[in-house]
Amino acid sequence: MVVDNRTAEVFTDLRNDRGVPTVETYAMPSATSWDQVRSGVAGQLDGWKQVGDCADLGERQVQCAWSESTRLWPRLVRIIFLRPAETHDANSYVWPENTFLIIGSAHGVNR
Repeated sequence: MVVDNRTAEVFTDLRNDRGVPTVETYAMPSATSWDQVRSGVAGQLDGWKQVGDCADLGERQVQCAWSESTRLWPRLVRIIFLRPAETHDANSYVWPENTFLIIGSAHGVNR
């Protein structure tokens, strides 16, 4: 449910008058790190501008976004990385050993 809620939030945030965003969810190996994910996505977006701070503060959810500012058709890509809860966390049953990556992209968004 947590993953579905975050996916829905990305979809809603990126939806605009130029169309419906594309949002995909991926189950990742539990040993996947934020740096691996962020650098992998950033490497595919060469020349795009990072939006905001993408620092990993050790929380269960980390996010980052990149924009391509073209005059007529700006685009935005947003990722959210969801890690498993600590074993002592009351909500650890939500995804005990799974790491998820949500990637959303949309035309007409430039923020």
